[in-house]
Amino acid sequence: MATHEISKDQWESFFSVFSERRGGALVTVEIADPQKGPRKAEINQPLTGITMDDAGSVVLHLGAGSGDAVTRIITEPKAVYHKSAAGVMSDEVNHDEIIEITSAGDPPITQLHFSG
Repeated sequence: MATHEISKDQWESFFSVFSERRGGALVTVEIADPQKGPRKAEINQPLTGITMDDAGSVVLHLGAGSGDAVTRIITEPKAVYHKSAAGVMSDEVNHDEIIEITSAGDPPITQLHFSG
């Protein structure tokens, strides 16, 4: 699995393109804290989009409809990594594909695992 760090000046455009191509794909959000270990925060939720807000936080938009909508905000993001196997940024959802966001805020690591 190849891992690519996305430069900070490319986050917004990366998230925009990724959201457009992966919109509707099922994602599991896992958060990791060195003190508490990893835990699944959201399981098999459709990805609606990933954006940046005016404060520079990463915003995850999940859920099938307005009643099921889930928003997760990752404050003080430090790095964004895209881990993929073959077919980087293709229209196919890669079961091994992960987006990892590290943060100075809480939680320190957020991973999005795509399941098809």
